[in-house]
Amino acid sequence: MRPGGSGRLFRREREMVRVRKICFLANDISLPGGLDRVNAALACALAENCEVWIGSLISGGKSWQREILFSGKVRKTVEFCMYRKGYAAFEPARIEHCSAEGDFFRVSQGFLSIDAVRKSGYNDENERMCPLMTENSPLLFQRVLLWLGRKARENRVPLCAALIFGFLAHGFAFANKLVNHDEANALFSKGGSVVLGRWGLCFMDNLFPNVSMPWIYGIVTICLLAVAVCVLARVLPLKSRWAQVLAAGLVVAFPSLTGTFGYMFMSTSHGLAFLLTALAAWFVTRRGTWFHLAALGCLVFALGIYQAFIGLCAGLLVIVVIRRLLEGEDGKAVLRDGLGYILFLALSLGLYYGIARLALALTHQEMANYATDGMAFSPLALPANALLAYRAFLSLFTDGTYCLVPTEFSRVLHGLLWLCAGILLIVRVRAKKRNTLNLVLLIAALVLFPLAVCCIFLFIAPASIHTIVLYSVVDAYLLMLMLADSCPPVSRLRRAVLNALPVLCALIVTVNIYIANESYLTLHLRYENAYAFYTSLIADIKASPEFTQGSKLAVIGSWQDPAFYEEHLGFTNTLTGVTGFKPDSYSKARFLEQYVGFAIPFATQAEEVEIAATQEFAEMPVYPYYGSMKKIGDTFVVKLSD
Repeated sequence: MRPGGSGRLFRREREMVRVRKICFLANDISLPGGLDRVNAALACALAENCEVWIGSLISGGKSWQREILFSGKVRKTVEFCMYRKGYAAFEPARIEHCSAEGDFFRVSQGFLSIDAVRKSGYNDENERMCPLMTENSPLLFQRVLLWLGRKARENRVPLCAALIFGFLAHGFAFANKLVNHDEANALFSKGGSVVLGRWGLCFMDNLFPNVSMPWIYGIVTICLLAVAVCVLARVLPLKSRWAQVLAAGLVVAFPSLTGTFGYMFMSTSHGLAFLLTALAAWFVTRRGTWFHLAALGCLVFALGIYQAFIGLCAGLLVIVVIRRLLEGEDGKAVLRDGLGYILFLALSLGLYYGIARLALALTHQEMANYATDGMAFSPLALPANALLAYRAFLSLFTDGTYCLVPTEFSRVLHGLLWLCAGILLIVRVRAKKRNTLNLVLLIAALVLFPLAVCCIFLFIAPASIHTIVLYSVVDAYLLMLMLADSCPPVSRLRRAVLNALPVLCALIVTVNIYIANESYLTLHLRYENAYAFYTSLIADIKASPEFTQGSKLAVIGSWQDPAFYEEHLGFTNTLTGVTGFKPDSYSKARFLEQYVGFAIPFATQAEEVEIAATQEFAEMPVYPYYGSMKKIGDTFVVKLSD
């Protein structure tokens, strides 16, 4: 009987062995005494009226077959690689003992024995299954490592693609300490937590230290996103390798991640939140209470890290509904699950909000103005906010708002991409006869998709929304890849569209990689400019005979950028996080102390207002001209603008 027949040794879903057929593992029969041990094993097994297959186990080896002779008959030996099945096998299995009576037979590595067969109570009627592992099972740590190794091999394409694209897009940010206004202020912190509703950051200290380390944090973030891409490939699902590669590139090179790396101190937390959101979408689409509880826990914790990830999860669930409807599943079942997804999202938001209020009460704090000023949720305002979300979704691709599609060339590519996706959608809808309920639900899901992706507009005022908040827009690419991956090329039109869509996605990834590197160049130049400004300023202050203990520094006015920033790097003004550090930033005192190494107290805002109102300040020229720095009272004043 061949492997995989009715007496199949392994069942993939449970990795169990039927007792009807016994697999003995022996060393290579070419070794001294190997054949005798194999024959002894066969004798024991035949005495039990069991069908016998002899397997020679090699850790991580390739499948092979070898013939041996027993009782004048040819029997085939089949290798069962424990490494591929998830069991430890660091050395070939060896027969430890075999008695002639057939009452005892044991193989190292804990595989099935005749004694275990007798105790299993097997009978043909109920076909009970006997566990493959016995008392000599490998350690849990070894099994976890082998499981991780197997998963890494299964997902090697999206993993490797995400790492490669991640380093192409963000490698410069990993190898250099880039600074913006918040990064300069949060070198040894993760920013606001409970007071901003981000109570999940309180648990991050045990995972990621409060030190903004670009090399470690950058690599960890990319690895977390690479794992998230593997999860997304199962949620959608994406079966073809080209779709998995493009999904990895579109996720890790997306401008929202570029902006996130401008705030390196919170990058790992956001990477973990993205992974938890992907896991939540995967768990909630599976059957079982435990899976649903795991999904709830993952999403609530992800929202506790950064609230905007609700849109990412909502968009993924709508894609799942669209896929099921396109495949022709029963409309009532899909509708029931869709309503369950809505309930899941609402329950997650409710639990998140309850924990946020509890955290504020336990820490005796109040929500910061930065968080409350941007809130726009109101039941009466939902229709207007929903309309705003649709308009914002359209403007992302037509006007390049929030710098997600920053260049004209990229907007043309996105227009062609949406055209291809529309053609594939129409072809898929017409390819199968659908009932009215299925078609109505499909139209409703497509209409709700932009709202799901931009659902953050239902809760936050547009003025508080920026590039990083809209990471959920990456769901639009995943929807297109799902449509292309599940559409067979059975006509010329389909083949043409399926050939064009990957090319367009690859070009968009390339554009985003260039945008990321231009953004990091901007951050680097800003840092160099600010460093040079304060270095020369400190030299002038130290050379002044009026510099005494207790002197203060006041930098008053707005910094005027050199013309080349607006001419060549103007898009960075709308890509949040990459505008860089300027000499007039609110965190200039921290920058001067931590990056320049000179600690001098700065004048308070009230003192600056008082100085700016004096006639002496009004007569000063603007920096960098002679006389733009002057001591007024006990404060060294630098005038940046009138």
